[in-house]
Amino acid sequence: MFFFKKRKSEIEINSKYKIGDSVSFFYKKELRFGRIYNVRLSDDSKVIYDIQLGGECPVVIYDVEEDLVKGGGH
Repeated sequence: MFFFKKRKSEIEINSKYKIGDSVSFFYKKELRFGRIYNVRLSDDSKVIYDIQLGGECPVVIYDVEEDLVKGGGH
């Protein structure tokens, strides 16, 4: 049995941060550090990020708008 990874469509998005960049952002009134997991456009053409937190048991925070993300994580 073969398992195939679903390919993402390669659409060029003009964003500040790229996949794999370390960033910091506020989530539930706390400063969090993570890495960009996915970049996409919302329905109203805003850049939104999915950000992965943690290492051994990671969690992904979805739909973080670009204006809430700061560069230079840890």
